[in-house]
Amino acid sequence: AVKTYERQAKELNHIGYFLIETLGYTMQEVMVIADTSLEIQDVNRKLKELKKINEEATFEDAREEITKDLKNRILLLDGAMGTMIQKEDLSKEDFGGEKYEGCNDYLVLTRPDIIKQIHKKYIESGSDIIETNTFGALNIVLNEYGLENKDIEMNIAAVNIVKNAIEEYRNESGDNKRIYIAGALGPTSKSISVTGGVTFDELINTYY
Repeated sequence: AVKTYERQAKELNHIGYFLIETLGYTMQEVMVIADTSLEIQDVNRKLKELKKINEEATFEDAREEITKDLKNRILLLDGAMGTMIQKEDLSKEDFGGEKYEGCNDYLVLTRPDIIKQIHKKYIESGSDIIETNTFGALNIVLNEYGLENKDIEMNIAAVNIVKNAIEEYRNESGDNKRIYIAGALGPTSKSISVTGGVTFDELINTYY
């Protein structure tokens, strides 16, 4: 996988390859630096956010724990987020304005309280794995709302909302069972097409 991303960076330009091979940048960081639509302050902010994610990442530990749990008990995944949001009968103001109405992922910034309560309901119902409200929080999808530069911010916020929901549940119930957070990734609203949809390389960059 590393070689694949190194090759992509090399194809992007030799500077990108140098950043990965010599300076230890990730492909995500290279793509942020290469995005000419971003102002310098946005580039710096995104790089700081990515650094924070990488520092806090404990994927190997989580994989070991969930593998151990799966051998000993049945883990319950939470349910749909979209239908739960619909039950809230939200207004355009809840979404941050008419322009963003229907962008459920944006609610992690505009109405985090509602998203947290939905997570808590699933936790209280016995769910062991809680998915983040990020099904469409990919820059290629958020571009439809002019929110493509908030993709990292929204994903970080979504994880923190689940963390807060778990903490509140534990404080209120005294139940300290292990609860996992799963990052939700949808299929985007695009289709691969030679007539103007999206390219495979664009999807790779979006998901990576």
